[in-house]
Amino acid sequence: MVSDVVKKETGFILLGAVILSIIMELVFLVLGFWDYTVLLGNILSTAVCTLSFFLMGLTVQKVVGLDGDAAQRKMKGSHSLRYLMIIAVVVVGALLPWFNIIALLIPLFFNRITVPIRSAIHRRRHPDEAAQYAAYDEDDSAYEEDEEDEYEEEDTE
Repeated sequence: MVSDVVKKETGFILLGAVILSIIMELVFLVLGFWDYTVLLGNILSTAVCTLSFFLMGLTVQKVVGLDGDAAQRKMKGSHSLRYLMIIAVVVVGALLPWFNIIALLIPLFFNRITVPIRSAIHRRRHPDEAAQYAAYDEDDSAYEEDEEDEYEEEDTE
């Protein structure tokens, strides 16, 4: 069974990808490079990236109860298989005449744009949780300062 969180987050990723896809299509149209291959490349790439995100969500859902090493192995395996899927789709799409290669490649980055936007929206809606993350970030920066001090001490010896 797919959790509501996986469904909701995948839906947000898809929505972001569709919005960015429309913008990309308009740019191709305005520049005079639009044809059906742009649309097909965009659809194929957006679909495979959304599927990859969904599969990642399913994997995370499955590893929640596992111990650290088993969860890490499962996540790494899933990551590798998802990237192989994306590579295979891009290679096949690039070899077939029905897909514009640029329109096939650009949507591969839509998740990288959509995920931080989703995170910012979540922090804005839930500022109490954002404070927890800020405290965590401060702890990280303190940790990094400690590491720098250790490196400086090693250099002076």
